[in-house]
Amino acid sequence: DLAWYDRIDTLPWAQNVPTPSDRLAVAEVALRYSDARRSRGAVDDESGILASGAAAVRNADGATVGQVVGTFDHGWALPLRHSSIWLRTVAGASSGEASDPVANFYFGGFGNNYVDRGPAKRYREPYALPGFGIDEVRAQTFVRPMVEWNLPPLGFESVGVPGLHLGWLRPAVFASALWADPGGTAARKDYSNVGAQVDLRISILHWNEMTLSAGYAVGFVGGHQAGTEWMISLRIL
Repeated sequence: DLAWYDRIDTLPWAQNVPTPSDRLAVAEVALRYSDARRSRGAVDDESGILASGAAAVRNADGATVGQVVGTFDHGWALPLRHSSIWLRTVAGASSGEASDPVANFYFGGFGNNYVDRGPAKRYREPYALPGFGIDEVRAQTFVRPMVEWNLPPLGFESVGVPGLHLGWLRPAVFASALWADPGGTAARKDYSNVGAQVDLRISILHWNEMTLSAGYAVGFVGGHQAGTEWMISLRIL
């Protein structure tokens, strides 16, 4: 990917962070691997491996910053029907000065919009951190493991009419830790959270589907509660 931004005042990937320059150039290369599996009748991946690696170069106001990010997810199907446990890990490192906004990673929030077209489970994204504000947490290097339990979904046989009916209700719970700038330096901070999300699938005219999601999470800093977050989102079509 190659991108050039002009006349900007915030970072394109961090909407609450001002840029040091109104011009920004970005080059990124990534490799992604997927071997996820699900049983018949499942509503989500139940086992397998998902992995990715990416390297990026960013230039703003004459300063060049390099960044690398890697992810590795591994899932196991449980004896409960259509239930699974996933361990999702992401780590990254950036060059440059810690005071440079471009040289940092930013975390916070579920990441869902009120009306959305992206994935319903945004808390799985590398930079999501439910329980904290959007872009509230920053780090130059980080490691973030997450444990997720997808509970058995509840299927509806006859709720609604043929042109508008409910398909299924899918609950999930998760807990994650974020080690920001680890290495024993004064800049190190430890964040964590626990949360849950419920997704309701709605079918319209047999072919079109929407997902209504609701979630709640509590964030912690150093073992002390730092914030809470409610989320509601409608993914259309």
